[in-house]
Amino acid sequence: MKTVISASRRTDIPAFYLPWLIRCIQLGSAEIVTPRGLKKCVSLHPDHVHSLVLWSKNFHYFLKQKNAFKEYRLYFHFTLNDCPELEPNIPGLQERLEQARALAGCFGPACLNWRFDPVVFWDGGRKDNTGRFAYIAERMGRLGVRRCTFSFCTHYRRTVVRTRAAGIPLYDPPLDLKRETAARLGRIARSCGIGLFACSQSGLDGIENVAVARCIDGAYLQEL
Repeated sequence: MKTVISASRRTDIPAFYLPWLIRCIQLGSAEIVTPRGLKKCVSLHPDHVHSLVLWSKNFHYFLKQKNAFKEYRLYFHFTLNDCPELEPNIPGLQERLEQARALAGCFGPACLNWRFDPVVFWDGGRKDNTGRFAYIAERMGRLGVRRCTFSFCTHYRRTVVRTRAAGIPLYDPPLDLKRETAARLGRIARSCGIGLFACSQSGLDGIENVAVARCIDGAYLQEL
């Protein structure tokens, strides 16, 4: 049975570790450490891989090296939001939108999933990072992208400490505000021809224009 390779939700391999991944492809396997600290060898032989899912906030380096992946079916989780206060060290939005255009042109828009993730509130809920959602949705819709996944920020201790040190006191909103926000984003996405999917979220069932999604949707990859 062929395997779906997720590279990787735990770290941004296309942005920071692409040479390592290309070496592994050339070798036909990758040595990884699982979340439980166990070492594991994963076959990357094209005959053993159903799809290679690449997660990133910056596909600049991948686009320069895309021929190294020509033996694989590729699917892209591209995180696109616009909040320099929280993410000062990634390329500007226009550069990343141009990367999305290039990915859609090279591999087809059906192979591109837009992640608006995470949705973050701070300053007692008076501020959030959804202000540019409509602009990004309009641009992605024009490219033919039809899927967007999102989730609300999980307040891990390390996340809270780092953001507080940066002068951004995170706020964990009540469920009714999350549902209101999800419904608003769903209406915007629908107006741009995009389906909005909540990933690993509870309490968001029954919201119009918002569906439940898996991070790796095997049925959708099979359909592709």
